[in-house]
Amino acid sequence: MKIRRGDYNNLYSSLLKYPFSLRKGNIFDFFTYEEVILKKSYSIPLDFSPKTIIDGGGNIGLTAAFLASRFPDATIVTLEPDGENFALLKKNTSAYKNIYPIQAGVWWHKAHLLVKESGHGNNGFTVDETEDAAPNAVPALGIADIMTQMQWSSVDLLKLDVEGSEKEIFSRNHEAWLPKVKVLVVETHDRMKKGCSKAVFNTINNYNFSFAVAGENVVFTNEEFT
Repeated sequence: MKIRRGDYNNLYSSLLKYPFSLRKGNIFDFFTYEEVILKKSYSIPLDFSPKTIIDGGGNIGLTAAFLASRFPDATIVTLEPDGENFALLKKNTSAYKNIYPIQAGVWWHKAHLLVKESGHGNNGFTVDETEDAAPNAVPALGIADIMTQMQWSSVDLLKLDVEGSEKEIFSRNHEAWLPKVKVLVVETHDRMKKGCSKAVFNTINNYNFSFAVAGENVVFTNEEFT
């Protein structure tokens, strides 16, 4: 009803502990709301309660808020490189004391990235690696870097919706973090960057993961943890 009245602030959902906001007139924010809240894309059945979660591709913070509401005892790191998205992400996650927002991209190592408009709106930016001193460059972290920063020896749940960056993430340095991930949720983006799915599955095949499809996501479970 608030959206119909044109009020996009302090919206409520039974799936989230605290209210959230969208940007008025931004159809892509509504697409994110539809994916995370209406379709419950990350309501993935788990036989355990994760304590360490990385949300790669945090967008406006709804996935992190959903996971924090579902798993209140978890510590959640959410990363988003785009400045406007990150500002709304911080607003939407500020009430959750177990969410740690970082304005950065997820990459295969520590680097700097340029955020590019891909024609898919603010929930479909792509990135390219660049020099540290390049104008408008944003930092990027590898999964292993995030684990080191948080002093985690493993990750219970890793979600990656990174608009094609999964190709680089799974092509290099994966041995430093992938065997330490219990459940991995990935959306691949071959429509934006060819070879994404191939990179993910070729690398996963080197380890003992089972997988299932859940909507647009592929859910990999590390059998070494069972």
